[in-house]
Amino acid sequence: MTRKMKILAFIAVAAIALFCSSSLSDPQPMIEITSRETLLYSEAGSGATDGRLTRGSVVKWIGDQSGGWFLVELRNGEIGWVPSW
Repeated sequence: MTRKMKILAFIAVAAIALFCSSSLSDPQPMIEITSRETLLYSEAGSGATDGRLTRGSVVKWIGDQSGGWFLVELRNGEIGWVPSW
C-alpha cells in the first residue's frame, strides 16, 4: 500500500468515526410542528402553558405519555409537553 493510499484510508476512517460519534451523541429524533400554533405545557394534560410554538418550529422528542402527549426540548433547552393531536 502506497503512502497516498494509507493517507486516504486514514481520512476515510476518521470521517466515518466523526459521523458515527455525532449521530450517537444526539439519538433523539426531532419533531417539526405542523399546525399553525401549538401550546407548550408545563405538564401533560394540564391547563398551564409555558409558551407557544408556531408552524415550522423544530423540537427534540424526549418521550411520550399515554393520552397523546409528547415530552419535548426546545433549542434553548426549555422542556415541556405538546399534544400529539
